[in-house]
Amino acid sequence: RKTPRLEIHRRGEVELDGQIIPVIIVDASIGGMRIHARDGRLPEGFGRGVTCALRVIPERPDFITDPIPCMIMNVSNDGHGVS
Repeated sequence: RKTPRLEIHRRGEVELDGQIIPVIIVDASIGGMRIHARDGRLPEGFGRGVTCALRVIPERPDFITDPIPCMIMNVSNDGHGVS
C-alpha cells in the first residue's frame, strides 16, 4: 500500500439498517480503515458503496464513543476483510 497505515486492532461494530455486526478494526490511514467481521462474513446488504456507521468499542468503561458515518469501499467476504 502506498498510504502509511496505523495498526490498531480494536473492537468495533458496524451498523446498517438496525443490524449490528461485531468487527475488528485492523488498521487505519488517512484513506480509510480495514476491518474484519468477527464471525468472518458480512451479511447481505453490506457491499461496496453502502453507507453505514462504525463505532469503536472503548477499552475503558468510562469512555463513550459515537458512531462514525462511513462508506464501504471494498468487500472481501471470505474472512479477509472490508475496507
